[in-house]
Order: sequence, then structure tokens, then C-alpha cells
Amino acid sequence: MSSSSSISVMEASVTFVFLVLVSALALGYLIPPAIVPASALANQFSAERAFRHLEFISREPHPTGSAANAGVRDYIVEQLKLLGLKPKVQKAVAATSWDIGGAPYASGVVQNVVGRMSGSNSKGAVLLMAHYDSVATGPGAGDNGSGVVTLLETLRVLRNDAPLTNDLVYVFTDGEEDGGLGAQAFVDEHPWIKDVSVALIADGNGCGVVAMSVFDHYNGWLVREFARALPHVLAASIGDEVAKLSGGAASGDHLQVSQKGVPVLGLGAAGCQTSYHTMQDNFSQLDSRTLQDLGNYVLPLARHFGNLSLERIPQDNVIYFPFFGHVIHYPDAWGLPLFIGTVFVLVSVVLLGFRQKVLTVRDVALGFLIWIIGATATGGLIAFLSLALLKLQLMNRSFTSAYNAQLYAIAFAALAAAIASGICAVFPRKIGSKNFAAGAFLFCGALMLLTYALASGATYLIMWPLIFALLAMGYDVALNRTDSQQLKIVRLFCMVPAIALFVPLIGYLGITTVDPAQNFVLLGILTTILFALLAAPIVRIVTRNRMLLPGAFFVIALVFIAVGALRSGYDTEHPKPDSISYWLDGDGGKASWISFDEKPDDWTAQFLTTHPQNDKLGIFGAAGGDAVLKSAAPNLSLPLPAVITIEDSTTGGERTLRLQVSSPRHARVIWVICRNAAVLRATLEGRNVQVGEADRRNKLWGFIFVGLPPDGVHFDLTVNASETPQLTVTDQSDGLADVPVINVKPRGRDRMPLPEEWPFFDSTTLASRTFLIDKPLRNE
Repeated sequence: MSSSSSISVMEASVTFVFLVLVSALALGYLIPPAIVPASALANQFSAERAFRHLEFISREPHPTGSAANAGVRDYIVEQLKLLGLKPKVQKAVAATSWDIGGAPYASGVVQNVVGRMSGSNSKGAVLLMAHYDSVATGPGAGDNGSGVVTLLETLRVLRNDAPLTNDLVYVFTDGEEDGGLGAQAFVDEHPWIKDVSVALIADGNGCGVVAMSVFDHYNGWLVREFARALPHVLAASIGDEVAKLSGGAASGDHLQVSQKGVPVLGLGAAGCQTSYHTMQDNFSQLDSRTLQDLGNYVLPLARHFGNLSLERIPQDNVIYFPFFGHVIHYPDAWGLPLFIGTVFVLVSVVLLGFRQKVLTVRDVALGFLIWIIGATATGGLIAFLSLALLKLQLMNRSFTSAYNAQLYAIAFAALAAAIASGICAVFPRKIGSKNFAAGAFLFCGALMLLTYALASGATYLIMWPLIFALLAMGYDVALNRTDSQQLKIVRLFCMVPAIALFVPLIGYLGITTVDPAQNFVLLGILTTILFALLAAPIVRIVTRNRMLLPGAFFVIALVFIAVGALRSGYDTEHPKPDSISYWLDGDGGKASWISFDEKPDDWTAQFLTTHPQNDKLGIFGAAGGDAVLKSAAPNLSLPLPAVITIEDSTTGGERTLRLQVSSPRHARVIWVICRNAAVLRATLEGRNVQVGEADRRNKLWGFIFVGLPPDGVHFDLTVNASETPQLTVTDQSDGLADVPVINVKPRGRDRMPLPEEWPFFDSTTLASRTFLIDKPLRNE
């Protein structure tokens, strides 16, 4: 059993300082690089040069089908022509291949900007892709103006360089925010897709460090090549595993390209979650260092793959992770032997401890249980506090995050550190420091086993730190000389893998908080695991003064919780999202103001007067309807959506309907929802549209179409002949209806439009009508 007399103040201090310095070094890789000025050499990527395009591209929201969207597209075409390139516009109708829970499925008219730079001796083509559309509720500086201007600056550099060996295909896609429609149109219809051997897709937010994701059935070739091309990379196979566990291999334009069998590297930052899809996503909020970081990835990768032989791409998998910015990778086949080897080392060290009589079964088991209870209690406490903060309205929510989420993330990481270091301060005195550390390592071994079973590519996260921690402990047990200087040095350097792998991950999660409550719990558990891996050195730090370190962490947690609570209000820098739209129910002949908010605020109250009702609308296709607040509105004489039956035939017990749907008021978006009939098959402008098993089972199917042409669109439905489908059609135009009797005051600067995933919407005008398709319809 360790005593305070066996550990000097000097040793404890050196251990603590070493831990802090290595942690700071590891966190340094989460800081974006300095920008390269416009005066730099022409063959360098300059964020300052790229940023000049951003003011135009992100001056206003530019969703697919809008006039602003056409303006951005024309700007991109003009800039490419100024570079001496010959871009073309690919116009197409596309239907998404995304399936994120069933109908309604996305579709629309998209216009991609495409072009090609010929290589000197091409053996395949490299695809550079970024989407230029934004959501209707934000100007899209980060998502994805940052990707667009990165590609423009990259193409400028490459255009002035010596020709690449391989062809370079560039595509600025439209309709990504509506389901990857532009990328779908490119892979479905453009002949150049067959030449593409590898794709680089830039899409993300406008601040934070850039991370890279691999989308391919076989990641080995991509990982080895990007490790050769880039000096520093933030990429890890744990990201691949998380994507698999979440039910999809990719999202955005990555999905369509990777489904075509093309290896994809996805590049983007995720540090601006509070501005994501909001009016805050403007060029003044974008961090130029993030833009530089994105360019520091895209340009070297384009050069590397552009000069690489793309004829025979190996098909193998690797496990990979960053270690102080450099990528460590090894064959996936090594995973099981390394896992078994780690278990063998763990068992051997514990058995050696029993044999040397420095460990006891009872106390090691107690140490194991202490860490299980500690990790569970930490996660539970953080979950409770997170929910309490939400309930007390001390989290000022934006869209996918909260403005004070990063403050709370630091607080909860510190709280977990306080609990874990408190465990290290109290229990070793009762069961002995070596028993305590052995129990911690068995706890980590159990987590490693669970990780290997669920996501083998993420096992490295615990396995490598555990191996080095066991080496230090095994040396300690075998040597049985706690005062050995050599042992003290071994202990210090065996801390490095745990810090290098866990500290940046914890820091990255704190910066990119998406779902605060969930992220906070994960942060707390990861922090607890880190302290378990560092149990032996932490015990030595806290032995001289047991409560100093836990107390310091606890004070940090309290301070950041207090600061987060004090900053929980909304102001011009942290606007609160709200929503209002005008809806005309053509069936009932009534109009309403509708909102997705929980209650009216000082702006929406001018519409939601006289006790707004809680209601559910069935016009957007959600099973059970979408919850809204609703209040009566003046009834305007808006033209209603129209449906025409072009053909109605029955064969073999199946009824096929060919229909045309249109918006006489030329709305940008239209929703078509089919109820009371199981849709068996569907096509839209001759293209197959998804029909899921849940859609058939629930007898609820539909699509949303963006960029609606003036004469509408045609679609076919096949249903059981015995069923009578009911169509609800809603057209959606941007901007509130002009109601003469209301003098609408503008939103305050502390308010902003609320984004919604489905639909993106605020300040829109909606008109709905329901059709029972029991007989051929006439144009009305």
C-alpha cells in the first residue's frame, strides 16, 4: 500500500506538470492554422484570397430553386471562366437515395456546375465536390460557402500549376440540403462519373479544426495515401464505426458518391453548431483559420491523388488514428491478435501481482467495482444535471446545440475529473494503490471487450493506452522497487498514449457539441475512462494532498456551470430561434398562423393572439402529424395546389395512377402526401422514388419537391386496386403572406428564424388541399 511518505512532493509535482504539458500539446492539434495572406505565392492556398468570394456567396439564404440560388450559381460559373476553365450547368430532376426514417422523400430540379481539367496522362479522374445551396433559414457561409470558396481557390492554384497526371473533375452541387439531390443527379446522369476513381468532398461549418472521414467499403488505400499526402491529419477509424452504429455510412453528398462505389474523403469542420443552418451562419462569423485548414487538406490531396496511379486500387481495411497529428495505421487483420495480446498482458500482469503477493483477489475485485460504480454514477449525475439545466431554461438553445454548451462541456469534463480524482484520492488508502490500479485496468479491459464486440475499429482507443499502462505496472510489480528512478521515468512516458488519444477526443467533443445532454454524458464517461487508464500516476499525484486535485476540478466545474448559467439568456449575439408561417387550409376554407415553438414570444405573439391552440398538422407527412401552435388568421384568396389525373389503369389487382401536380401561385416547394393506401411503387418524372416497408405498413407515403417548375411535375403511383388513395398537397412559398389588416413589426435582433430539418421553414406561406382519388380528376 502506497503512503504519502513514499512519494515525494517533487515526484508528484513532476508527474502533474508532465501530464498538463502533454495534454496541452495534444489539445494544440485542435487549433486551426494561421491564415496565408493574399500576398503569398500563387502556388499556395490562401484563405484570404478564398474569403473574398464568400461575401457574395453568403450574403443571403439561397435555397434550391430560389433567385438567390441562381445568383450564386452564376457567380461560380463566372469565377471559373475567369480562371480559363469551361464550366457547364447540368440541369436535372433528382430524387434522393437518403432514407432517414421513411417518407416524405426529397426530390427537385437541381442545377450543378460541372467542369473538367485534363491531365497529362490520365489513368482515372479525381473528383472535387462541394454544394453551393444553403437552407432557407441561413446564408450558408460555413455550410457550405466555405467548401465552395475552398474549391475555387484550389482550382486557381491547380490551374496555374503544371498539369496533373490525372483528370480533375469539379462539381458544385445544388440541392444538397434537400437530400443530396445534386450529387444524386451527377452520379445518375453525368457520363464523367464512370471516370472518377476517388472523390474529395468539402462540406462543413465555418469554424473549428477540420476533420476527415473515410467513406468506402475498403479504407486501406485511402488511409495510406492521405497519410502520405498530409503532414498533420485529424481522422480516425472510430468515426467510421460511429457512422455504422448510427445506421449509415455517410450523409450529404458523400452518400450518393460512395454508393456509386467511389472511395470518398469527406472534409469539414464542425465547430459552429450554434450557427448551423441559422442566420448566424454568415461570413462575419466564419473563422478564416478554418478556411485555411480546409485548403491545407484539399489542395495537397488534389495534387497527391492527381499525380497518383489510379488504375489498381488495393481493397483492404486498416485501423487508423491520429497521434500528435500523425496518422498511425495498421491492417484490420491485426485487430484480433492485438486484442488477444492485450488481454494476455492484462491477465499476466494481474497473475504476476498475485504471485508476488502485491495484489489480492478481494481488493482487485473491489477496485474493479469502484470504477464501474464511479463511471455509472458520473454518467448518471451529468445526465441529471443536464436535464435540470434544460428544465430550468439555463441552456440557451440555438438549433442543434446551445450557445453556452461549450462552457457546460468544460464544466462536466471537470466534474467527471473531480469525481475520478476523488476516487483515486480515497480508495487506494483502503485497498492499496496497486490493487486499485489493477482494478482500474480490469475495468478498462472490460470496456475494451465491449468495444471490440460492438465496434472493433474503435478498440484502439482503449487498447493502446491500456497496453502501455500495463507495461508500467508490470515493470513495477516485477521490479518491486517503488523508489527506482528508471521506474518513475517509465511511468511518465507510459502516460502519453492515453493522453494523446483521449484528450483531443474529449476536447473535440466539447467544441462540436451537437446534442448537449448526450454529449455531456459521453464527455464525462470518456474522462472517467482516461482517469482509470492513468490511475497509477494520478494516485501518486494526489497522495501528498488528497483533496487538492479533486477540489480544484470541482471548483472549475462550479465556476463554469455558474458562468454558463449567467450566459443563458438571449441577445443580439445569441439570438433565440422562433417561427411563424401562414397556412391556408383549402379543404376547410380557414387560414391559420402556425408555429413550431412551444409558446409565443414577444415577436410571434402578434400573430398567435387570443390563446393559440396546440394542434397537429398532417400536411408534412409525419406519422401522427407535426405538433404546432395555431391561431386564426385572415383568409386570403390564394390559388390552391392542383392535381390532374392523366392516366388511371388497373391490371392484376394493382392500380396505377399517372398524376400531374402544380402550384398555380408558383411556389418554390410542394409537398405531396398519400394516405389510406399502401404505395407499392412510385416514379417521379420517370425516376424511381423510394418506397419503404414502413411506408407500406403505415399506408403513409409522400415526397417534397424543391425548385418546382411553373407547369408542375408528373408522378406515377401504383397501389392495391382495392384501396382509394387520399392525396394532401401543400405548396410552400418563401415569405409571409401579405395580410393588409396586420402591421407586422420586424423581428428583434435577439430573435432569428428557426430551422427545421423537415421542413426548413419559417416565414413561409402554405396552401393545402386534399384529393380523394376514387375517380379521374378534372382540372379545377
